[in-house]
Amino acid sequence: MAKKKFIVSALAGILVLGGIGVAAPRHAAAEPVSGGEITYGTQTDPVNWNPHQNNQANAFLYLRNIFDTLLEKTENGDFVPSLAESYSVSDDGTVYTFRLRDGVTFHDGEKLDAAAVKLNLDKANETPYSIYAFPNYDSATVVDDRTVEVRLKKPDASFLDSIAYIGWGIISPKSLTEHLNDLPSGGQNLAGTGPFRISSYQKGAQVVLESFDDYNWAPETKAHQGKAYLDKVTYRFLAEPSSRVGALPAQVDVIEGISALDVSKFKDRDGFVYLSNDANGDTFKLSLNAFLSPLDDVRVRQALRDGFDLDALVKSLYRGEIRRAWSHTSPVSPFYDKSLEGAWGNNVENANKLLDEAGWTERDSEGFRVKDGKRLSVRVLYPTQLDREQRSTLLQGISQQLKQNIGLEFIVDLTPSSTYLKEVASGAVHIYPSTWLHSDVRKSLNGLSNGGALATDNKADPSIQPLKDLAAEALATSDNAQRIKIFHELQRKAVIDDVTYIPLLVQAYQIAASNKVNGLGFINQIGSPEGVYDVWVAK
Repeated sequence: MAKKKFIVSALAGILVLGGIGVAAPRHAAAEPVSGGEITYGTQTDPVNWNPHQNNQANAFLYLRNIFDTLLEKTENGDFVPSLAESYSVSDDGTVYTFRLRDGVTFHDGEKLDAAAVKLNLDKANETPYSIYAFPNYDSATVVDDRTVEVRLKKPDASFLDSIAYIGWGIISPKSLTEHLNDLPSGGQNLAGTGPFRISSYQKGAQVVLESFDDYNWAPETKAHQGKAYLDKVTYRFLAEPSSRVGALPAQVDVIEGISALDVSKFKDRDGFVYLSNDANGDTFKLSLNAFLSPLDDVRVRQALRDGFDLDALVKSLYRGEIRRAWSHTSPVSPFYDKSLEGAWGNNVENANKLLDEAGWTERDSEGFRVKDGKRLSVRVLYPTQLDREQRSTLLQGISQQLKQNIGLEFIVDLTPSSTYLKEVASGAVHIYPSTWLHSDVRKSLNGLSNGGALATDNKADPSIQPLKDLAAEALATSDNAQRIKIFHELQRKAVIDDVTYIPLLVQAYQIAASNKVNGLGFINQIGSPEGVYDVWVAK
Protein backbone atom coordinates (compact mmCIF):
# COMPACT_ATOMS: atom_id res chain seq x y z
CA MET A 1 0.00 0.00 0.00
CA ALA A 2 1.44 3.36 -1.03
CA LYS A 3 2.14 5.82 1.74
CA LYS A 4 2.94 9.48 2.07
CA LYS A 5 5.55 10.47 4.62
CA PHE A 6 5.58 13.60 6.75
CA ILE A 7 8.27 14.90 9.03
CA VAL A 8 7.61 18.56 9.75
CA SER A 9 4.46 19.49 7.85
CA ALA A 10 0.80 18.53 8.02
CA LEU A 11 -1.15 16.86 5.26
CA ALA A 12 -3.03 19.07 2.91
CA GLY A 13 -6.57 18.11 1.96
CA ILE A 14 -7.87 15.17 3.94
CA LEU A 15 -5.77 15.71 7.06
CA VAL A 16 -5.85 19.47 7.63
CA LEU A 17 -9.38 19.16 8.87
CA GLY A 18 -9.50 19.77 12.57
CA GLY A 19 -9.08 23.53 12.32
CA ILE A 20 -6.09 25.78 12.56
CA GLY A 21 -4.16 26.25 15.74
CA VAL A 22 -4.82 29.23 17.94
CA ALA A 23 -2.35 32.07 17.67
CA ALA A 24 -0.85 31.88 21.13
CA PRO A 25 0.79 35.03 22.46
CA ARG A 26 3.89 34.60 24.55
CA HIS A 27 5.77 36.88 26.86
CA ALA A 28 9.55 36.84 26.77
CA ALA A 29 12.32 39.39 27.21
CA ALA A 30 16.13 39.28 27.14
CA GLU A 31 17.98 35.96 27.26
CA PRO A 32 16.49 32.95 29.08
CA VAL A 33 17.99 31.99 32.43
CA SER A 34 18.05 28.43 33.78
CA GLY A 35 17.24 27.61 37.38
CA GLY A 36 14.85 28.90 40.00
CA GLU A 37 11.19 28.25 40.67
CA ILE A 38 7.80 29.92 40.51
CA THR A 39 4.46 29.67 42.29
CA TYR A 40 1.43 29.72 40.01
CA GLY A 41 -2.09 30.49 41.29
CA THR A 42 -4.73 28.53 39.37
CA GLN A 43 -8.50 28.23 39.42
CA THR A 44 -9.00 24.55 40.05
CA ASP A 45 -7.62 21.26 41.23
CA PRO A 46 -7.83 18.60 38.48
CA VAL A 47 -10.89 16.40 38.71
CA ASN A 48 -8.77 13.57 37.30
CA TRP A 49 -4.98 13.40 36.72
CA ASN A 50 -5.23 10.69 34.06
CA PRO A 51 -5.11 12.50 30.69
CA HIS A 52 -7.19 9.77 29.06
CA GLN A 53 -10.01 10.64 31.45
CA ASN A 54 -9.78 14.41 31.88
CA ASN A 55 -11.73 16.85 29.69
CA GLN A 56 -11.19 19.75 32.08
CA ALA A 57 -9.46 22.41 29.97
CA ASN A 58 -8.33 24.29 33.07
CA ALA A 59 -6.31 21.23 34.09
CA PHE A 60 -4.40 20.95 30.82
CA LEU A 61 -1.73 23.39 31.99
CA TYR A 62 -0.73 20.78 34.60
CA LEU A 63 -1.02 17.75 32.32
CA ARG A 64 0.99 19.35 29.51
CA ASN A 65 3.96 19.54 31.87
CA ILE A 66 3.80 15.83 32.67
CA PHE A 67 2.82 14.19 29.38
CA ASP A 68 3.84 14.40 25.73
CA THR A 69 1.88 13.34 22.66
CA LEU A 70 3.05 11.67 19.45
CA LEU A 71 2.56 14.88 17.46
CA GLU A 72 2.18 18.55 18.32
CA LYS A 73 0.02 21.10 16.53
CA THR A 74 1.48 24.44 15.46
CA GLU A 75 -0.35 27.75 15.56
CA ASN A 76 -0.93 27.61 11.78
CA GLY A 77 -2.47 24.13 11.90
CA ASP A 78 0.48 21.95 10.92
CA PHE A 79 1.35 18.77 12.80
CA VAL A 80 4.99 18.38 13.79
CA PRO A 81 6.92 15.59 15.53
CA SER A 82 6.91 15.23 19.29
CA LEU A 83 7.39 11.69 20.60
CA ALA A 84 7.14 10.53 17.00
CA GLU A 85 10.01 11.75 14.84
CA SER A 86 7.98 11.20 11.67
CA TYR A 87 4.76 9.66 10.40
CA SER A 88 3.26 8.45 7.14
CA VAL A 89 -0.27 7.80 5.94
CA SER A 90 -1.63 5.41 3.35
CA ASP A 91 -3.22 6.75 0.18
CA ASP A 92 -6.66 5.66 1.35
CA GLY A 93 -6.26 7.52 4.65
CA THR A 94 -6.81 4.47 6.87
CA VAL A 95 -3.28 3.49 7.96
CA TYR A 96 -0.92 5.76 9.92
CA THR A 97 2.63 4.69 10.64
CA PHE A 98 4.56 6.48 13.41
CA ARG A 99 8.34 6.29 13.78
CA LEU A 100 9.29 7.03 17.38
CA ARG A 101 12.18 9.10 18.68
CA ASP A 102 15.09 7.12 20.06
CA GLY A 103 16.22 7.52 23.67
CA VAL A 104 12.96 8.76 25.23
CA THR A 105 12.27 7.58 28.77
CA PHE A 106 9.41 7.93 31.21
CA HIS A 107 9.75 9.51 34.64
CA ASP A 108 9.82 6.04 36.22
CA GLY A 109 12.72 4.88 34.02
CA GLU A 110 10.61 2.88 31.57
CA LYS A 111 11.62 3.16 27.92
CA LEU A 112 9.33 4.63 25.27
CA ASP A 113 8.90 2.03 22.53
CA ALA A 114 6.25 0.89 20.09
CA ALA A 115 4.73 -1.50 22.64
CA ALA A 116 4.22 1.40 25.08
CA VAL A 117 2.55 3.47 22.38
CA LYS A 118 0.29 0.58 21.34
CA LEU A 119 -0.74 0.07 24.97
CA ASN A 120 -1.60 3.76 25.29
CA LEU A 121 -3.53 3.97 22.04
CA ASP A 122 -5.50 0.85 22.87
CA LYS A 123 -6.30 2.17 26.37
CA ALA A 124 -7.19 5.65 25.06
CA ASN A 125 -9.74 3.97 22.79
CA GLU A 126 -11.17 1.65 25.40
CA THR A 127 -14.56 2.47 26.83
CA PRO A 128 -15.66 3.17 29.48
CA TYR A 129 -12.06 3.69 30.66
CA SER A 130 -11.32 6.59 28.30
CA ILE A 131 -13.46 9.61 27.44
CA TYR A 132 -11.46 10.12 24.23
CA ALA A 133 -12.25 6.89 22.40
CA PHE A 134 -12.02 7.52 18.65
CA PRO A 135 -15.01 6.03 16.80
CA ASN A 136 -13.00 4.91 13.76
CA TYR A 137 -9.99 3.54 15.63
CA ASP A 138 -9.47 -0.11 14.69
CA SER A 139 -6.10 -1.30 15.98
CA ALA A 140 -2.44 -0.52 16.65
CA THR A 141 0.33 -2.91 15.60
CA VAL A 142 3.95 -3.03 16.72
CA VAL A 143 6.06 -3.15 13.55
CA ASP A 144 9.40 -2.96 15.34
CA ASP A 145 10.78 -1.43 18.54
CA ARG A 146 10.38 2.12 17.24
CA THR A 147 7.53 1.80 14.74
CA VAL A 148 3.81 1.48 15.41
CA GLU A 149 1.09 1.22 12.77
CA VAL A 150 -2.43 2.49 13.48
CA ARG A 151 -5.34 1.31 11.37
CA LEU A 152 -8.67 3.14 11.12
CA LYS A 153 -11.99 1.58 10.16
CA LYS A 154 -12.42 4.31 7.55
CA PRO A 155 -10.79 7.65 6.71
CA ASP A 156 -11.44 10.26 9.37
CA ALA A 157 -10.60 13.94 9.16
CA SER A 158 -10.03 14.41 12.87
CA PHE A 159 -7.55 11.63 13.64
CA LEU A 160 -4.35 13.71 13.79
CA ASP A 161 -5.98 16.21 16.12
CA SER A 162 -6.71 13.37 18.51
CA ILE A 163 -3.12 12.15 18.24
CA ALA A 164 -1.86 15.65 19.13
CA TYR A 165 -4.41 16.25 21.91
CA ILE A 166 -3.41 15.90 25.56
CA GLY A 167 -6.27 13.41 25.99
CA TRP A 168 -4.01 10.97 24.15
CA GLY A 169 -0.94 11.83 26.23
CA ILE A 170 1.45 8.89 26.52
CA ILE A 171 1.58 7.30 30.00
CA SER A 172 4.23 4.92 31.29
CA PRO A 173 3.33 1.24 30.74
CA LYS A 174 4.13 0.62 34.40
CA SER A 175 1.63 3.30 35.44
CA LEU A 176 -1.04 1.83 33.15
CA THR A 177 -0.54 -1.79 34.19
CA GLU A 178 0.47 -1.61 37.86
CA HIS A 179 -1.10 1.64 39.09
CA LEU A 180 -4.08 2.23 36.78
CA ASN A 181 -6.61 2.74 39.57
CA ASP A 182 -4.31 5.23 41.31
CA LEU A 183 -3.80 7.52 38.30
CA PRO A 184 -6.91 9.69 38.71
CA SER A 185 -5.73 10.84 42.14
CA GLY A 186 -2.26 11.88 40.96
CA GLY A 187 0.98 11.25 42.83
CA GLN A 188 4.35 9.87 41.87
CA ASN A 189 2.93 6.74 40.22
CA LEU A 190 1.64 9.00 37.46
CA ALA A 191 4.57 8.90 35.03
CA GLY A 192 4.81 10.49 31.60
CA THR A 193 7.66 11.65 29.38
CA GLY A 194 7.08 15.38 29.89
CA PRO A 195 9.53 18.04 31.12
CA PHE A 196 8.19 17.88 34.71
CA ARG A 197 7.10 15.15 37.08
CA ILE A 198 5.00 15.23 40.22
CA SER A 199 7.02 15.79 43.38
CA SER A 200 4.10 16.13 45.81
CA TYR A 201 0.36 16.67 45.65
CA GLN A 202 -2.10 17.91 48.28
CA LYS A 203 -5.65 17.59 46.98
CA GLY A 204 -7.46 20.89 47.11
CA ALA A 205 -4.31 22.81 48.05
CA GLN A 206 -1.37 22.49 45.64
CA VAL A 207 0.81 20.31 43.43
CA VAL A 208 4.59 20.63 43.19
CA LEU A 209 6.30 19.65 39.95
CA GLU A 210 10.05 19.21 39.59
CA SER A 211 11.94 19.30 36.31
CA PHE A 212 12.82 16.01 34.62
CA ASP A 213 16.59 16.19 34.13
CA ASP A 214 16.64 13.67 31.26
CA TYR A 215 14.17 15.60 29.12
CA ASN A 216 15.62 16.30 25.70
CA TRP A 217 12.85 15.73 23.13
CA ALA A 218 10.80 18.92 22.98
CA PRO A 219 8.84 19.48 19.73
CA GLU A 220 9.75 22.37 17.47
CA THR A 221 6.76 24.36 18.75
CA LYS A 222 8.77 25.01 21.92
CA ALA A 223 11.20 27.89 22.28
CA HIS A 224 14.17 25.77 23.37
CA GLN A 225 15.50 22.22 23.65
CA GLY A 226 16.80 20.28 26.63
CA LYS A 227 15.46 20.30 30.17
CA ALA A 228 13.03 22.96 31.38
CA TYR A 229 14.47 26.30 32.48
CA LEU A 230 12.73 26.10 35.87
CA ASP A 231 13.78 23.62 38.53
CA LYS A 232 10.37 23.59 40.17
CA VAL A 233 6.85 24.97 39.88
CA THR A 234 4.23 25.01 42.61
CA TYR A 235 0.62 25.30 41.47
CA ARG A 236 -1.62 26.62 44.23
CA PHE A 237 -5.33 25.96 43.76
CA LEU A 238 -7.08 29.26 44.50
CA ALA A 239 -10.70 28.96 43.46
CA GLU A 240 -11.76 32.50 44.33
CA PRO A 241 -10.70 35.17 41.81
CA SER A 242 -10.07 37.63 44.64
CA SER A 243 -7.70 35.16 46.29
CA ARG A 244 -5.65 34.79 43.13
CA VAL A 245 -5.55 38.52 42.45
CA GLY A 246 -4.66 39.32 46.06
CA ALA A 247 -1.82 36.80 46.05
CA LEU A 248 0.04 38.36 43.09
CA PRO A 249 2.89 39.26 43.42
CA ALA A 250 3.53 38.74 47.15
CA GLN A 251 2.55 35.07 47.40
CA VAL A 252 2.47 33.85 43.80
CA ASP A 253 4.36 34.82 40.65
CA VAL A 254 1.67 33.99 38.08
CA ILE A 255 -2.12 33.68 38.07
CA GLU A 256 -4.64 32.62 35.46
CA GLY A 257 -8.35 33.35 35.23
CA ILE A 258 -8.60 37.09 35.87
CA SER A 259 -12.09 38.57 36.11
CA ALA A 260 -13.00 41.58 34.01
CA LEU A 261 -13.17 43.71 37.16
CA ASP A 262 -9.53 42.92 37.96
CA VAL A 263 -7.90 43.22 34.54
CA SER A 264 -7.02 46.90 35.08
CA LYS A 265 -4.85 45.94 38.05
CA PHE A 266 -2.40 44.19 35.71
CA LYS A 267 -2.97 45.30 32.12
CA ASP A 268 -0.51 48.01 31.07
CA ARG A 269 0.71 48.32 34.66
CA ASP A 270 4.37 48.63 35.64
CA GLY A 271 5.76 45.48 37.20
CA PHE A 272 3.23 43.13 35.60
CA VAL A 273 2.64 41.14 32.43
CA TYR A 274 -0.91 40.57 31.20
CA LEU A 275 -1.83 38.12 28.39
CA SER A 276 -5.23 37.11 27.04
CA ASN A 277 -6.28 34.66 24.34
CA ASP A 278 -9.52 33.49 22.72
CA ALA A 279 -9.97 29.74 22.86
CA ASN A 280 -10.54 27.39 19.96
CA GLY A 281 -13.24 24.73 19.93
CA ASP A 282 -16.72 25.47 21.21
CA THR A 283 -18.01 28.64 22.77
CA PHE A 284 -19.65 28.69 26.19
CA LYS A 285 -23.26 27.93 25.36
CA LEU A 286 -26.56 26.61 26.57
CA SER A 287 -27.00 23.03 25.34
CA LEU A 288 -30.72 22.33 25.04
CA ASN A 289 -32.51 19.00 25.28
CA ALA A 290 -34.81 19.26 22.28
CA PHE A 291 -36.66 16.08 23.26
CA LEU A 292 -37.77 17.10 26.77
CA SER A 293 -40.93 19.16 27.38
CA PRO A 294 -41.33 22.12 27.11
CA LEU A 295 -38.17 22.36 24.96
CA ASP A 296 -39.54 19.73 22.57
CA ASP A 297 -41.43 22.64 20.96
CA VAL A 298 -39.06 24.61 18.73
CA ARG A 299 -41.11 27.76 19.36
CA VAL A 300 -40.25 27.58 23.05
CA ARG A 301 -36.57 27.12 22.23
CA GLN A 302 -36.64 30.08 19.85
CA ALA A 303 -38.41 32.24 22.42
CA LEU A 304 -35.85 31.31 25.07
CA ARG A 305 -33.02 32.24 22.67
CA ASP A 306 -34.52 35.64 21.81
CA GLY A 307 -36.07 36.54 25.14
CA PHE A 308 -33.05 38.22 26.74
CA ASP A 309 -30.46 40.87 25.89
CA LEU A 310 -27.18 38.98 25.82
CA ASP A 311 -25.18 41.98 24.57
CA ALA A 312 -26.16 44.09 27.57
CA LEU A 313 -25.41 41.31 30.05
CA VAL A 314 -21.99 40.56 28.55
CA LYS A 315 -20.98 44.21 28.37
CA SER A 316 -22.02 44.78 31.97
CA LEU A 317 -20.22 41.74 33.36
CA TYR A 318 -17.08 41.59 31.24
CA ARG A 319 -16.36 45.20 30.22
CA GLY A 320 -15.00 44.28 26.83
CA GLU A 321 -12.59 41.60 28.07
CA ILE A 322 -14.82 38.71 26.95
CA ARG A 323 -16.99 38.78 23.83
CA ARG A 324 -20.51 37.49 23.35
CA ALA A 325 -20.80 34.47 21.08
CA TRP A 326 -22.93 34.08 17.96
CA SER A 327 -22.20 30.42 17.18
CA HIS A 328 -21.47 27.13 18.90
CA THR A 329 -18.07 27.44 17.15
CA SER A 330 -15.33 29.84 18.24
CA PRO A 331 -14.68 32.77 15.88
CA VAL A 332 -10.99 31.81 15.77
CA SER A 333 -11.95 28.54 14.03
CA PRO A 334 -11.83 28.39 10.21
CA PHE A 335 -15.23 26.68 10.40
CA TYR A 336 -16.90 29.69 12.04
CA ASP A 337 -19.97 31.04 10.21
CA LYS A 338 -19.70 34.82 10.43
CA SER A 339 -23.14 35.27 8.86
CA LEU A 340 -24.69 34.28 12.21
CA GLU A 341 -23.54 37.57 13.74
CA GLY A 342 -26.59 39.75 14.34
CA ALA A 343 -28.93 37.04 13.03
CA TRP A 344 -30.60 36.17 16.33
CA GLY A 345 -31.25 37.29 19.89
CA ASN A 346 -32.97 40.09 21.86
CA ASN A 347 -36.29 40.00 20.04
CA VAL A 348 -38.65 40.04 22.98
CA GLU A 349 -41.74 40.95 20.97
CA ASN A 350 -41.36 37.93 18.69
CA ALA A 351 -40.45 35.67 21.62
CA ASN A 352 -43.74 36.51 23.33
CA LYS A 353 -45.61 35.97 20.07
CA LEU A 354 -44.05 32.51 19.69
CA LEU A 355 -45.03 31.50 23.22
CA ASP A 356 -48.60 32.71 22.64
CA GLU A 357 -48.74 30.58 19.48
CA ALA A 358 -47.42 27.61 21.45
CA GLY A 359 -50.35 27.91 23.88
CA TRP A 360 -48.55 29.43 26.86
CA THR A 361 -51.07 32.24 27.24
CA GLU A 362 -52.02 32.17 30.93
CA ARG A 363 -49.97 33.57 33.83
CA ASP A 364 -49.64 32.45 37.44
CA SER A 365 -49.42 34.66 40.53
CA GLU A 366 -45.65 35.13 40.04
CA GLY A 367 -45.99 36.23 36.43
CA PHE A 368 -44.79 32.99 34.81
CA ARG A 369 -46.59 31.59 31.79
CA VAL A 370 -48.82 28.56 32.30
CA LYS A 371 -50.43 25.98 30.01
CA ASP A 372 -52.77 23.18 31.12
CA GLY A 373 -52.01 24.10 34.74
CA LYS A 374 -48.24 23.68 34.30
CA ARG A 375 -45.69 26.50 34.59
CA LEU A 376 -43.35 27.24 31.68
CA SER A 377 -40.16 26.19 33.42
CA VAL A 378 -36.74 24.83 32.50
CA ARG A 379 -33.97 23.60 34.79
CA VAL A 380 -30.38 24.56 34.02
CA LEU A 381 -27.83 22.19 35.53
CA TYR A 382 -24.31 23.53 35.99
CA PRO A 383 -21.43 21.88 37.91
CA THR A 384 -19.90 24.10 40.57
CA GLN A 385 -16.36 23.04 39.70
CA LEU A 386 -16.71 24.42 36.18
CA ASP A 387 -18.17 27.74 37.28
CA ARG A 388 -15.69 30.47 36.39
CA GLU A 389 -15.58 33.88 34.67
CA GLN A 390 -18.77 34.88 36.52
CA ARG A 391 -20.68 32.36 34.42
CA SER A 392 -23.24 31.57 37.12
CA THR A 393 -23.78 35.34 37.49
CA LEU A 394 -24.44 35.54 33.74
CA LEU A 395 -26.92 32.66 34.02
CA GLN A 396 -28.75 34.38 36.87
CA GLY A 397 -28.95 37.55 34.76
CA ILE A 398 -30.48 35.56 31.92
CA SER A 399 -32.95 34.05 34.39
CA GLN A 400 -34.08 37.46 35.59
CA GLN A 401 -34.55 38.80 32.08
CA LEU A 402 -36.48 35.75 30.89
CA LYS A 403 -38.92 36.08 33.79
CA GLN A 404 -39.40 39.78 33.22
CA ASN A 405 -39.47 39.72 29.40
CA ILE A 406 -41.38 36.57 28.47
CA GLY A 407 -42.59 34.89 31.69
CA LEU A 408 -40.30 31.84 31.43
CA GLU A 409 -38.87 30.29 34.61
CA PHE A 410 -35.16 29.58 34.12
CA ILE A 411 -33.95 27.72 37.22
CA VAL A 412 -30.16 27.79 37.64
CA ASP A 413 -29.15 24.70 39.63
CA LEU A 414 -25.49 24.72 40.68
CA THR A 415 -24.74 21.10 41.50
CA PRO A 416 -21.66 19.21 42.70
CA SER A 417 -19.50 17.85 39.90
CA SER A 418 -19.81 14.38 41.41
CA THR A 419 -23.51 14.18 40.57
CA TYR A 420 -24.16 16.27 37.49
CA LEU A 421 -22.86 13.71 34.95
CA LYS A 422 -25.37 11.14 36.12
CA GLU A 423 -28.20 13.61 35.77
CA VAL A 424 -27.08 14.73 32.32
CA ALA A 425 -26.74 11.11 31.18
CA SER A 426 -30.31 10.42 32.31
CA GLY A 427 -31.68 12.67 29.57
CA ALA A 428 -33.93 14.39 32.14
CA VAL A 429 -32.08 17.73 32.18
CA HIS A 430 -33.43 20.64 30.12
CA ILE A 431 -30.24 22.66 29.73
CA TYR A 432 -26.57 22.21 30.46
CA PRO A 433 -24.24 25.22 29.98
CA SER A 434 -21.20 23.69 28.34
CA THR A 435 -17.99 24.19 26.47
CA TRP A 436 -15.39 21.84 25.04
CA LEU A 437 -11.95 23.10 24.13
CA HIS A 438 -10.61 21.25 21.11
CA SER A 439 -9.57 21.76 17.55
CA ASP A 440 -10.99 18.37 16.57
CA VAL A 441 -13.81 18.93 14.08
CA ARG A 442 -15.45 15.66 15.18
CA LYS A 443 -16.32 17.05 18.62
CA SER A 444 -18.23 19.98 17.17
CA LEU A 445 -19.84 17.94 14.42
CA ASN A 446 -21.07 15.36 16.90
CA GLY A 447 -22.60 18.08 19.04
CA LEU A 448 -24.18 19.97 16.16
CA SER A 449 -25.70 16.85 14.62
CA ASN A 450 -27.29 15.06 17.57
CA GLY A 451 -30.54 17.03 17.71
CA GLY A 452 -30.11 18.09 21.31
CA ALA A 453 -26.91 17.77 23.25
CA LEU A 454 -28.55 16.31 26.34
CA ALA A 455 -30.95 13.97 24.64
CA THR A 456 -28.80 10.94 25.30
CA ASP A 457 -31.70 8.49 25.09
CA ASN A 458 -33.04 9.93 21.83
CA LYS A 459 -30.03 10.06 19.55
CA ALA A 460 -31.46 7.29 17.36
CA ASP A 461 -34.48 9.47 16.57
CA PRO A 462 -34.95 9.40 12.77
CA SER A 463 -35.56 13.17 12.66
CA ILE A 464 -31.89 13.87 13.35
CA GLN A 465 -30.44 11.35 10.89
CA PRO A 466 -29.99 13.96 8.12
CA LEU A 467 -27.81 15.98 10.48
CA LYS A 468 -25.72 12.94 11.30
CA ASP A 469 -25.34 12.19 7.60
CA LEU A 470 -24.03 15.71 7.01
CA ALA A 471 -21.53 15.34 9.85
CA ALA A 472 -20.31 12.02 8.45
CA GLU A 473 -19.87 13.63 5.01
CA ALA A 474 -17.77 16.43 6.53
CA LEU A 475 -15.47 13.94 8.23
CA ALA A 476 -14.98 11.82 5.13
CA THR A 477 -14.48 14.43 2.42
CA SER A 478 -11.05 15.64 1.34
CA ASP A 479 -12.54 18.91 0.05
CA ASN A 480 -11.99 21.51 2.75
CA ALA A 481 -14.32 24.03 1.08
CA GLN A 482 -17.10 21.45 1.14
CA ARG A 483 -16.38 20.70 4.77
CA ILE A 484 -16.66 24.38 5.69
CA LYS A 485 -19.93 24.63 3.75
CA ILE A 486 -21.36 21.67 5.68
CA PHE A 487 -20.16 23.04 8.98
CA HIS A 488 -21.85 26.39 8.26
CA GLU A 489 -25.08 24.57 7.45
CA LEU A 490 -24.94 22.64 10.72
CA GLN A 491 -24.19 25.77 12.76
CA ARG A 492 -27.17 27.58 11.23
CA LYS A 493 -29.50 24.67 11.95
CA ALA A 494 -28.25 24.35 15.53
CA VAL A 495 -28.52 28.05 16.38
CA ILE A 496 -31.15 29.53 14.04
CA ASP A 497 -33.51 26.78 12.90
CA ASP A 498 -33.53 24.02 15.50
CA VAL A 499 -32.07 25.99 18.43
CA THR A 500 -30.33 23.08 20.11
CA TYR A 501 -27.63 25.51 21.25
CA ILE A 502 -27.75 29.10 22.46
CA PRO A 503 -24.21 30.56 22.30
CA LEU A 504 -23.26 32.88 25.15
CA LEU A 505 -19.54 33.68 25.42
CA VAL A 506 -16.39 33.35 23.35
CA GLN A 507 -14.24 31.50 25.83
CA ALA A 508 -11.14 33.47 26.72
CA TYR A 509 -8.17 32.88 28.97
CA GLN A 510 -6.07 35.38 30.85
CA ILE A 511 -2.67 35.24 32.52
CA ALA A 512 -1.10 37.87 34.78
CA ALA A 513 2.40 37.68 36.22
CA SER A 514 5.27 39.54 37.73
CA ASN A 515 7.33 41.01 34.91
CA LYS A 516 10.25 38.89 36.09
CA VAL A 517 8.48 35.83 34.70
CA ASN A 518 9.08 35.16 30.99
CA GLY A 519 7.96 32.58 28.42
CA LEU A 520 4.30 32.36 29.45
CA GLY A 521 1.84 31.49 26.70
CA PHE A 522 -1.14 29.46 25.52
CA ILE A 523 -1.61 26.03 23.95
CA ASN A 524 -1.59 26.27 20.16
CA GLN A 525 -4.24 23.61 19.69
CA ILE A 526 -6.95 24.95 21.99
CA GLY A 527 -5.87 28.34 23.35
CA SER A 528 -5.88 27.68 27.12
CA PRO A 529 -2.79 28.38 29.30
CA GLU A 530 0.28 26.34 28.38
CA GLY A 531 2.59 24.44 30.70
CA VAL A 532 5.80 26.03 31.94
CA TYR A 533 8.50 24.26 29.92
CA ASP A 534 9.64 27.52 28.27
CA VAL A 535 9.08 29.70 31.35
CA TRP A 536 12.06 31.31 33.08
CA VAL A 537 12.65 33.91 35.77
CA ALA A 538 14.89 36.91 35.30
CA LYS A 539 17.56 37.22 37.97
